[in-house]
Amino acid sequence: MINTAIITSVKSLLIEYKTLLNCKQADKEDLRGLRYLLGQTIRHYKIVPSNRHISCGAINRWNELCKDSIKCYKHNDKVTCNNLITPKCYSLYTGAKGAGLLTTLSPSSTFIFKQMFQEDHVIPIKLILEELIKLKTVNSKSIENILNKMHICLILKEEDRRIGRTKGRSLKFNHTIINVFNKNCIFLYP
Repeated sequence: MINTAIITSVKSLLIEYKTLLNCKQADKEDLRGLRYLLGQTIRHYKIVPSNRHISCGAINRWNELCKDSIKCYKHNDKVTCNNLITPKCYSLYTGAKGAGLLTTLSPSSTFIFKQMFQEDHVIPIKLILEELIKLKTVNSKSIENILNKMHICLILKEEDRRIGRTKGRSLKFNHTIINVFNKNCIFLYP
C-alpha cells in the first residue's frame, strides 16, 4: 500500500507547489525545494511489474555469474558469483561517471550489484514531474495515471554509459526504447 501513501504525498506537495507557482511573491527556494521533494517522492513509487524490464545484456551477464533470480537483487546487495566456472574479467563501476575498473571475478567472488547493474528510468522522473505539474485537476486518479507511465529497465553499467541521461527520451515508452536504447544496441529481454 506504499503507492497510496506516495500518491497522497504527491497530491499534497503538488497542490502546494501549484499554489506557490501562481503566487507573485513566491520564494524561488521554496519552489525548488517542493520540486525536489516531489521528485524524490516519485522515485519511491512501486512500478507495476509489467513496466519493469531487463536488457538482454544484463540478463545474459547475470546468468553467467549467478544462479539466483536477478529480480531478488537491488542497489547495494552483495552478489556472489555462484554460476561462474572459471575466472573472468569484468568492469566494475563506482560513482555515476567514468569508466569501470577491470576486475577479475572468480567462482564465489562477490561484488555489489550497483557496480555492474543500473536501474534506468526509461521515462525520466523529470518528464513525469513536468506532466504532473501540467495537471489541471489534481486528484489521486490523475496522479496515479501519470505515475503509472514510469518504466524501469535493469541494464549493465556499460550500457548506461552509452545511452546518457535524458537526451531523446519522451513520455512514450516505445519511442524511447527505439530511439535511445535500440540505437545504442540495447535490446529488451522478452
